[in-house]
Amino acid sequence: MKKILATVIFASLTIGLHAQCDSVIKIDKVDPQKYEDMKIDPSQWTIVKNDDPKPLTPERKRRIYFIHGLGGTANAWTQAALACQYGAPNVGFPKRKCETTLIDYANHDDNLLSATTAIRQPATGSIFAQAELDRNGSGMLPEQAIIIAHSQGGVVTRQLMDLDLVTDKSNSSLRHGMNYGGVVTIASPLQGAAILSHINDIQTMASDACKKIASATIKEELPNLILPLINNKLNVLMDGVCGTAANTGLPMIFNAYYKNITKAYTTDYSNPNNRINALNSNSNNADYKKFPKMAFYAMEPQNTLFWRTMNWMVNNPNQEYYFDANDDWRLYNSVKKSMDTFQLKKDAHDVEAKRCHDICYGTCWLPFVNIFTSSIYSQRMKAERAKSAAYADALEWFNNVNTSWKYAIGALELRWIGIVPLVKSNPNNDGVVLAESAMGLPSPTHKPVEIYPNKDKTRDIEKGSSHMQVRNDRGLKDALKNLFEGKYDRWFLTPEETQP
Repeated sequence: MKKILATVIFASLTIGLHAQCDSVIKIDKVDPQKYEDMKIDPSQWTIVKNDDPKPLTPERKRRIYFIHGLGGTANAWTQAALACQYGAPNVGFPKRKCETTLIDYANHDDNLLSATTAIRQPATGSIFAQAELDRNGSGMLPEQAIIIAHSQGGVVTRQLMDLDLVTDKSNSSLRHGMNYGGVVTIASPLQGAAILSHINDIQTMASDACKKIASATIKEELPNLILPLINNKLNVLMDGVCGTAANTGLPMIFNAYYKNITKAYTTDYSNPNNRINALNSNSNNADYKKFPKMAFYAMEPQNTLFWRTMNWMVNNPNQEYYFDANDDWRLYNSVKKSMDTFQLKKDAHDVEAKRCHDICYGTCWLPFVNIFTSSIYSQRMKAERAKSAAYADALEWFNNVNTSWKYAIGALELRWIGIVPLVKSNPNNDGVVLAESAMGLPSPTHKPVEIYPNKDKTRDIEKGSSHMQVRNDRGLKDALKNLFEGKYDRWFLTPEETQP
């Protein structure tokens, strides 16, 4: 998911601000504050009790595999993996009796099957290859290994479980048995990602960002005597340049980047490339049902959702200390300063436009003065109004961008009941993936777990976890501690390492 958002940011970085894009949909007839909440029904997935958890043999370590998401690499899980294997006592996260492996399928992501095959088949860096090493030398049991997968990695892992447990059980990669024994998905679009159906909307967002922010910046620098003469032509030029950049350049980036892998988990289930229905159908298999598995889903407050989400697209959460990616406001505060400056400039241009108007029409009756007031102050008044209007457009974008982003990720949906518009809202999301999708792991052995640090307001940190942030924030720390302490499904119990 990171590339989608980074592309939007790039469009605004090129014109001098920190991350700005405009609204996808103008809501003229519908008040976005008046909506009907879309409810999540966790009961849609029947919890399968794990009657024989086979907990970790006390004297043995266990292997933990971390799998990255769309656009990521093995480094996407650096901090969490280090904390699990070596501990982070300064933040209250003890070392666990485990060794961690970072799995990378980034060079094999042309489609879902190729990505899954890359981590399944005999090859350096694959789960199979590591499992063979563990069987032959480390003393760790592959069937007790845990997979922890983020975002698209969870879909890849669903496909892996489907092959290993249901549809391809005779594969040579399983000749010595299962190469892992349990799965945890984190913020994964297990029932599809609505954002993938809104690429055109994202292109529109980038185009509008370019037009409105760049327009205000350019017009500010133009002389007052020239701007009125070229204002309309400049608007047309900006529409063309920004539209071409968004509608030609961005699709090339998207096509080269996504290839076919994301077609497997769009919300268009009728597409023959979509794998969600098949994976759901195969989850009725008895071996799949009893396999230890559970889903974590992240939650983010809806106020300033766009900026809190983008904050951890611009800032790599793994550059923070262990589980310390908690300050969501750096990007918002930076952009807010820019928009406050825009407001000040708009106000100044309004004042100057009024002054020019008063001078022009207050003295136009005087002999020999009218020609000068008409040619100078009238032109200046028009220029000041044009600059004010450009800043007004930029400020309108700033006020609408959060609502627009919700439409882009599927958190807001405009529906019509006859001729009456209704905005339906799903406020349960991580800024990219809807919670109802991230919860949607069929037949889990524990109910979905919500990652939402500080929900009880007992700690002085920002609440909520966004899609990228969740790989290294305190919400993840709490969830992993509970997981390894066996509080969810005892199969995942991983004792603390007491030896130095």
